[in-house]
Amino acid sequence: MTDLYAEFTSLELDRPEAWILRITLRNPEKLNAVGHDAHRELAAVWQTVDRDAETRVVVI
Repeated sequence: MTDLYAEFTSLELDRPEAWILRITLRNPEKLNAVGHDAHRELAAVWQTVDRDAETRVVVI
């Protein structure tokens, strides 16, 4: 994973395949509820995905 996604600390991002980006909520102590930080990051991540030439599919 590139540093392109380093700012997203409320989300876990990985690549199960070279062109697939998987986004997993990272808040298990609250049953992965989407809090303020995760909500902000979910809204912002799409701008980063748009700049990422390697990503063709996103799975949440």
